[in-house]
This record gives sequence, C-alpha cells and structure tokens, in this order.
Amino acid sequence: MPEKFPLKRGDRSTYLILAVGVLVLAAVWIGVLTRLSVEKTEVLQTAQAKANVLADALAQHVDTTIHDIDVIALVVKREYELNPASIDLRALQDEGFFSRATAAQVSVVDATGRILQSTIPYAGGVYITDREHFKVHREPDTRGLYISKPVLGRVSGKWTIQLTRRLEKKNGDFAGVVVVSEDRRYLTREFSNVANLGKSGTASVFLADGTMLSDGASGAETAMANGIAKSTRRDLVEQIVARRPVSGYPLAVEISLGYAEAMVPYTKMKALYLTGTAAFSAFFLMFVTAISVLVHRLSKSRNRLRTFSETDALTGLWNRYGLLARLSEMLPGQVGLNRLAVVYIDLGNLKHVNDTLGHEAGDQLLKKMAARLQDGVTPNILGRFGGDEFIAVLRAEDAAQDIYPITKTVLEKIVDIFEMPVTLRGSIFNIRASIGVAVHARTEDGVATLIREADEAMYAAKSQMRATQKTAWRFYSNEMRENTRRAVEAEQRLRSALSEGILKLAFYPIHRLNEKRAWGFRVVAAITDDRNRLVPVQDAVPVNKENGLLGPLTEFALLQMCATLTGRQGGPVRLAYRLDRNQFLTIDCASIVRTLAREFQVAPGTLVLEVPESAFLEEPLLAENRAAALASTGVKLMLDGFSGGFASFALLEKGLFFGVVISPPPSTADILAPVVERVTHDGLMVVLEEAHEAATGLAHHPLVYAVDVLDAPVVEVDGRLSQ
Repeated sequence: MPEKFPLKRGDRSTYLILAVGVLVLAAVWIGVLTRLSVEKTEVLQTAQAKANVLADALAQHVDTTIHDIDVIALVVKREYELNPASIDLRALQDEGFFSRATAAQVSVVDATGRILQSTIPYAGGVYITDREHFKVHREPDTRGLYISKPVLGRVSGKWTIQLTRRLEKKNGDFAGVVVVSEDRRYLTREFSNVANLGKSGTASVFLADGTMLSDGASGAETAMANGIAKSTRRDLVEQIVARRPVSGYPLAVEISLGYAEAMVPYTKMKALYLTGTAAFSAFFLMFVTAISVLVHRLSKSRNRLRTFSETDALTGLWNRYGLLARLSEMLPGQVGLNRLAVVYIDLGNLKHVNDTLGHEAGDQLLKKMAARLQDGVTPNILGRFGGDEFIAVLRAEDAAQDIYPITKTVLEKIVDIFEMPVTLRGSIFNIRASIGVAVHARTEDGVATLIREADEAMYAAKSQMRATQKTAWRFYSNEMRENTRRAVEAEQRLRSALSEGILKLAFYPIHRLNEKRAWGFRVVAAITDDRNRLVPVQDAVPVNKENGLLGPLTEFALLQMCATLTGRQGGPVRLAYRLDRNQFLTIDCASIVRTLAREFQVAPGTLVLEVPESAFLEEPLLAENRAAALASTGVKLMLDGFSGGFASFALLEKGLFFGVVISPPPSTADILAPVVERVTHDGLMVVLEEAHEAATGLAHHPLVYAVDVLDAPVVEVDGRLSQ
C-alpha cells in the first residue's frame, strides 16, 4: 500500500506562517519598547532639567536670604560696637531694620556667653557658652558670618538655625556675638510656595559637612531627634535630584522631585502603548493561528486529495500518476548509475478470466496478484500502471551496491508468485506474466525513457511467454535500443513520405499455380530503406493507432489503388490489399472505399480487400458489421489467415467472401488438399501465401492461386501484366 504522504511541505508552511507571525510581533514589541525607552529617557531628561533649573533658582534664593540675614547681623554688630550700652534690639525692630518675618529671633551675647538682649522676651540668666556658634567666634580669625547646625533655642524653645557674627571691642578683643535665629524652613519656605515641586518634591539646604539645615518637603514637617535632622524625603533611587553650591557660603542646596510624579506622563503613555500593543498582539495571534490552522487543514486536504488521485482504487497501490511522481522524485536523487531499475509486469491471461467468469472475477484476480506482488517486492515501490499492467521500482540503498543482483532476486520472487495458481469462484487459474526490466544506466535517461524501455523489454518477453506458456522476463538491451532507433528513423521516413507524397505502392503478382500471367496483384505501401531498397511499410515501421499512422497509411493505399485501376491502359486488373486487425476494426474503410469508388469510377470486382480471420474470432459482432459494410461498397472480400477450422468455415457460410488466403500453407498435401477442396467446392477461390511443394497436386486446380513473393516487388502493373 502506498505510504502516507509526509506533511513536511504543509508543516513547513504552517511553521513558516507562525515564525513570520512571531517575528512580526517581536518587531512590533521591540518597536514599542524602544519607543517607550526613548520616551522614558526624554521624560527623565525633562524632569532632570527641571530639577537643575529649580536647584539654580534655590541656590540664588538661599544666597539672597542669607545675605539679608547677614545684613541684620551687621546692623546689630555696628550698633553694638559703636555703643554697647545703648544697643536696643526692640528699637531696631520697631524702626524696621528686621521683623519676625525676616528674623525669628535676634540676640546679643556678651563675651561670657550670657544673652544680654533678645527680641523674644525671656527671664534672663541664659548662657550659650557651650554652643558651637558662640565658641567659634572666640577665635580672633573668625570674622565672617557663621551658620550653625540646627539647635534647640534656649530662649525660643524651637529648633532654629543660628547665623552669628563676632562682636569686638574697639581694641579688637572679643566682646560677644550677635545671633540671628531663623526657623529651619525659612530658607526654603518662600521658594517652596512658588516652585512647583509636586507632592513628594523637596527643596533642602545643607552645610558643607552634609548637615541638613532646612527640610523643605512640601507640606511635610521635619522631625528632630538627638539634634540630628531626619529627612522625610524618599530614597534617592526614587527621586530625581539636583544639587548646587551656594556661592560665598559653606552651603549647598538640593532639589528632589518625586520620580513617580515626574514619570506620570510616561506611565500614562506606557499604559496606552502596552494596552494597544497587547490588544493588537492578541488579535494578530488569533489571525495567525487561524491562518496556520487553515493552511494546515488545506495541506492535509491536499495530501488526501493527492493520495486519492495517485492511488489505484481497486488494488490500493500507486496508480500511473503516483508511479510517475515517485519516479520523478527518485531519479534526481540517484548518486550513480545502475542503482535503479523499472520492472514492467503484464498479466498474460486476464482476458481469459474476464471472458470466463466476468469482469468482477478479473478485478478479484488483480487484487490477489497485487497483494502477492506487494509482498514480493517490498520494500520497493509497486503500482498498477493500468489494466493488467504493474510497475515495480527497485532501488539500491547502498551507494556501492549494484541494482542487477537486487533485480534478479526480485524477479525470481515474482516468477515464484506467478507459479502459484489462483483460485476464483472455485476455478483454478494459472496466471502467467511477461516482465520487462529497464535499468537506469545512462544519465540522460528520464522517467519516460525508463518506462518505454521496460515496456519494450516486456513485449520481447511476451513472445517468449506465449511460446513457453511460462512467466518470462527480459532486460532491455542495446540491441533493443538500436532496433528502437531504427524504427523511429523508419517512422520519420514514413511520415516524410506521406507528407511529401513520395510513398509508393509495391505490387506482388497473384497467379494460378500453373500460369505465368498474373490474375491480379497484392498491393502494399512501400518506402525506401536506409540501403535504398523498396521495403513494405509494415515490415519497416510498426503502424498503429498510437503513432497516428494507421489511418493515413490506409487512406493512401486505397487512394493509390483506385487511381491505379482508373489510370491503367488495357484490360481490367484486380488489386488486393491486406488489412491487418487494427485497420479492419478501428478504421471505417467502407466509407473510404465508397468515397473513392465514386470519385474514380472503379470497375466492380477489381478492388479486393483481405480481412483477417482473427478479428472475427476476437470481436465477432464488430468484425461482421465491418465486413458487411465493405461488401456493400462492391469490393471483393477474402478471408485472410484462413485456419480451416469449424469457426473458419462457419464464417464462409455467411456469404461475405469470395475466397480465402491461407498463410502459411499446411506442411503436407494431405492436410492442404481437403481444406482447398472444401473451400473451392462452393466456388470460392484459394490464394496461397506462397507456392509450396504441398500444393503440387493442386497445380491444375482452376480456383487455386499463389502470391509470387519476389526479392524486389513490382512497381508498375502494366509491365508485369505484359510478361
């Protein structure tokens, strides 16, 4: 049974579609993710640029604020150093030099660290000797503005930043410090109110050592513990930060923007992109999946259809198209010669089974023989080429292995198969076969050449099978190839002769056994062979329906015969033409003769046609209809190949024939004489294919004639008649 077709081609198509779909989706996602990455970078760059601008602005703001505070300290310093006894902070505050808005507390501390005056009422007796912002000014070289870490005010009771300057006596000795205390948020409060920092953004000020002076988180309070500022701002990983130094002061500012807030536009865009891409991917995957399923189903349907179209319905083997397809696939893959063989098997007596038990029994026979042959040639390919013909394709699997031993082994198995009888409906049949083998021995040989050569070898084996009544096989040989070449050349010459009008008629005299003068002539179409000899067409070229020469040759012969009969000078002459089985049964010779006889005014009885007896035995109804139609045209009919059996004489009783042709004549006079006597008894003539010693006793019989077989046939009728 033919193996199932591999789905490699269909699978490749399905996988290719899926792969392309995955690549498209990958490209789409790569594009989307790349675009999102670019957008993210742009958003981050924009946020960072915003933070940088805000940091620059905050640095400038802090610089201005510190400068304004320093001005307050300088005013108090100047007033105190001019007249320590007359310094009055409340008076300066009332005069507008400073206010609670610009300074949370202004204090004057003497050289002992005791607070002399403060803008905030207090009970007195408060010392800050231990505070860093006091101790630092005891050193004579500390003359600028000092900014302290946040401390808890002993007068205000609040966490503040102390901005101090050194007070000096007129001789330059240390006289104390002026302290301007500011709330920690003072440095950034105004800036935070104006700048858009977002909910989680911060603006902060730091000392050079990293101590945070001001926690500027929007809306956030600063927690203090153990004098250390604890920032509520998020970890830097989640913030976008920009730092700037404050020119002229040991300070730095920091702007921190919330990462999540800064990325809100990107997050929205990302959600939109990912949602859209995911939806597209889902629909695209559904589409690709649907297409893949459809292609897969179409591929399976195509393979099933191919299986049906290339499988023989009766036997389940490969049919003609399947065999040709397998051969076409195998030949290009051959790595050398003599590694592949085509075995052509023809059953010899299937027609006998059909005629005996009917076509259903013939089908059963084909099934049984197919099953046996399949077992015999496995694992090689076997198929039914048509009718009762099978083809096996043998291949050597090993590159170094020759196909001839394999072929002979398979042939022996096939012969053994046909040696086994077949039982059908209780009847036993001995089936024989003729087998032809063609080996792929030439690189130029294709599928058609191998099958044709195997077919020719099979026909050569068929002759042997008919002679021995045993299964026979033949290998296609160079001799067969040469014969084929010659036949092709002869066929081409015949076609050229037909088309160019140079085909000739050859005439073989028919005369009584004891006379020289010709009674008539047997006519054959002849061509000039490669030795420039005139040779009958039927001897040089196989003429049949397949090569398309049967009809044209028949028409030519009948036309030339009518033209010869009409154009001849002198008395009437009879021309006989032998029709073979195919000409008689397949060509409507009656119509041709009727048309030509009317056109050329052929005299009645001058045109004789020899029709084969075998046609009446094989196709009795068709043959009788053909003979009756020919007889109605006025031509004379002779029964060719007369065998002298009961069926032969039964045909003569139909009254269609005026004579018979015996070919070849019987070997003895005892056999020939009774046959001739019985035929001539009814007034029918007998034409012997050639004069024979067995016909010596019939020399004076008036109705017995012979065809004079000459080395070179006569070309002109009149010349022969005159001899």
